[in-house]
Amino acid sequence: MKREIEPSDNLTDPLEALRTILPAGAFSQEELEEMLPLCQIARVEAESVLITEGEPSDARVYFILSGSVSVHIQGKFILKLKNRGDTVGEMGLISAAPRSATVKTDEPCVFLIVHAPLEGLEKQDSDYKFRYFMSRIFNSILTEKLRRTSDRARLYEDMALRSRTVEAQQISLEEEIAQYLQQISLYSHLVDSAKDSILITDTGGRILNANPALTHSFGVDTKQIIGVEISVLLEVPQADASYWEHVSQRASQKGWQGEVLLQHPTKEAIPADCSISAVYDADGEAMAYSVILRDISERKALEEETRRQRQELERAYQKLRELDRAKSKFLTDDDTLPASTLI
Repeated sequence: MKREIEPSDNLTDPLEALRTILPAGAFSQEELEEMLPLCQIARVEAESVLITEGEPSDARVYFILSGSVSVHIQGKFILKLKNRGDTVGEMGLISAAPRSATVKTDEPCVFLIVHAPLEGLEKQDSDYKFRYFMSRIFNSILTEKLRRTSDRARLYEDMALRSRTVEAQQISLEEEIAQYLQQISLYSHLVDSAKDSILITDTGGRILNANPALTHSFGVDTKQIIGVEISVLLEVPQADASYWEHVSQRASQKGWQGEVLLQHPTKEAIPADCSISAVYDADGEAMAYSVILRDISERKALEEETRRQRQELERAYQKLRELDRAKSKFLTDDDTLPASTLI
């Protein structure tokens, strides 16, 4: 049963919740404060449905502050989330794709909800800024999940080698690792189903992976671009061939966003909005970059048509002014004729 989400006013404030659940140093104090309009803390009753498989995305992601939830796909239980900072609906931060799982609360829960109204912001100047924040939060979540999975796996190996007396802990860790692997599988499914094109590159700009949306939106075969330098695929207008060094430096610091041209093998270059963010390892070092692309060719065509019509109107206006001046000159010359020439 779907329950209404009610704001809670007796718990930790959203700013403090953001600071504690996101990886340390991922966002500055100023950036956290800018994200506050997108956040709320809410209490949800037990047996409530947060998201439903197949339904349109509500562009919300839920960070668990207390309580637990269960994830189901096609009616089958997949995993339980109960740790503070665990997330539900991460793809709502960067995509409006339908939900790929059903999530229910097992008990009364408290969430920090981040609402990313992507569709409502698309035509506003602030759209890119919020999309940039959303992609960074998404990267922070994914990096933290990968780090935790790696840490748990290493811990399991050490314990298995040192002693067989920790069998109970070993079983617990195996179950936890299985859950994390299921989560990674779920993240892979979410990325593959995203409408925006998502690429992963190494620190040198070589493409490591890309989701199917790159083919659907831009007609580029994802298999053929693996291992290709991203500068071959993307061109930044008015930039030289070494632009990736500048872009990657910006992405490692505060991210980079702008307009690029995607080079198609058989068609003209396709304009796209682009957001690039660094993916960090456990030591805070950039280990890869995520590149999010959205086709804006229709928007550019509309802008060009608007510019052409404006130019036509300006030319028509200039002609009218010339005719008006000619008319005024004719009337003035007529008034100055000698009286003997008038009939």
